[in-house]
Amino acid sequence: MEKYKIRKGYTCFIANSIFGDRKRILRMLDNALDECIPFDILCPTFLDPKGLIFYCGGGFTPNEKIPYPEGQGEMFINQYPVPREVEFSPFWAFVISDEALKKLKPIPRFDRDIFLHADFALTVQKKGFKIKVTNKWRVKYKDVYNIARENKKWIKKLTNFRDKFLNKWTRFLDNRWDFPIMFHTHTGYPGGYNMHARCLLKALANKGVRIYYKFIGGCNDDEPLSNDFLIDDLRCDMGSMRMPQVTLSTGLNCFSNSGKYKIGFTTTEVDGIPQDWVKVLNEMNEVWTTSEFAKQSIKRSGVKRSVLNMREGVDPNYFHPDIKPFKRNVKQKFIFLSNFAWGRRKGVDILFKAFEQEFSRKNDVVLIIKALPSYYGEDIKKEAKKLYYRKGQAPIIIWDATIPPYLLGGLYTVSSCFVFPTRGEGFGIPPLEALACGVPVITTGYSAQTEYLIKNGKPLPGVEFINYKIKKFDGSDSVYYDGFNWAIPDVNHLRKLMRKVYNNYEEYKKGAMESSEYIRKEWTWDKCADLVIKRIKKLKMAGKI
Repeated sequence: MEKYKIRKGYTCFIANSIFGDRKRILRMLDNALDECIPFDILCPTFLDPKGLIFYCGGGFTPNEKIPYPEGQGEMFINQYPVPREVEFSPFWAFVISDEALKKLKPIPRFDRDIFLHADFALTVQKKGFKIKVTNKWRVKYKDVYNIARENKKWIKKLTNFRDKFLNKWTRFLDNRWDFPIMFHTHTGYPGGYNMHARCLLKALANKGVRIYYKFIGGCNDDEPLSNDFLIDDLRCDMGSMRMPQVTLSTGLNCFSNSGKYKIGFTTTEVDGIPQDWVKVLNEMNEVWTTSEFAKQSIKRSGVKRSVLNMREGVDPNYFHPDIKPFKRNVKQKFIFLSNFAWGRRKGVDILFKAFEQEFSRKNDVVLIIKALPSYYGEDIKKEAKKLYYRKGQAPIIIWDATIPPYLLGGLYTVSSCFVFPTRGEGFGIPPLEALACGVPVITTGYSAQTEYLIKNGKPLPGVEFINYKIKKFDGSDSVYYDGFNWAIPDVNHLRKLMRKVYNNYEEYKKGAMESSEYIRKEWTWDKCADLVIKRIKKLKMAGKI
């Protein structure tokens, strides 16, 4: 390990496996230090030889006890912008305070054995010190390994290293966990419930909740991987039916709940739920949902059990104003963006009509719609052709490609205004993500999204609400909505609001940037996890679980 005395009180170590000019590496470190001090140990973001993230901090999985990476395989887009404490990072390069160095000597010669790094990381924590990671200091690690191409000798050695590590640290690692609870849900597919489950389970696990997992569609082996090391590790253990169990899915799927204490976690986008849902939810011990709007809809329909609002959130590590924007592939300066699963509930007909009637090719503006099919086999481009077009209108681009979820923030930051004329939401993640990225938002002034877009009785700066009328569900989109009501956004009012933001963009952008700070502080998945933990503790104290 190369050793460098940097600022007073700190020493830097760099392994030979880190390539690049040392002066440049140390200069980048020096630029990052002011934001990170004080710290015990500071690690960089490690990139592979192709420049993709190898480790941006990480932790230990609860079942396999593997030191897992955050961000592995992702392009660097300024994710994890704030220095943060982590359970684990490799130590091919790091800075250590004099106090920590004195108590942690001797410093190992860190090589490819990731369990040597894991041993040191836990030794650091056991002695009362903490590890920070920053993305402002990035280095390339040249010996990235791939189990598929490693020789048998190395794999055998790595297995031995792991066995020794587990013998030493299993009890210590297991003692981190508390409040065992089983989630019966789905995480391996696109869609709202899947995204909700992935984000919430990860936030809970990072706060020390011992999560057990059962795929609601069959055995755990039947579900595709989520491509998140922590989430996929949870599938190794389904727990016990004697545990409290949360069924996070649509209302009827809550019938699968087999826990000693049954919690049904579901939502609705309209002002009620079907009676077969009511019957199932009344079989639960209690019901969780995603908003006050959904809570009142569920109770109004006849659910007698306690209904609690556990809401949803946003990941500020990936949704913030400085996330790298998509490459601008349109010539127009002003971009209206909408992002949804294609369908009438999302107000696609309202959006087309308002934009087409308000803007022409004389305006320097484009509407981009990022859409996914609402059901298997849906042809979005064909459906779009049925909508109204007029000669000379401003261009509308429909993008129905699937992108990795971690890149979604860049779609918001390349845009000028997010438009979401929905007919109803159980929570409504996209406006939250857009505002977290500092993008002005126009959306319907009805249903759950108003709960996080209103503060002290007023819309947040950078937000405009579309007027609407309440009408009976018209038979499109979902079998779950029949007999209930949803909103019909006012096309003319949407036209005025889009023109207003277009004409006064700087004012709205300034407001959205102000609101971004509030959203990234108060409406995160960590806050959602806190609500769940508080409820679990209360149930435990009451002797119910």
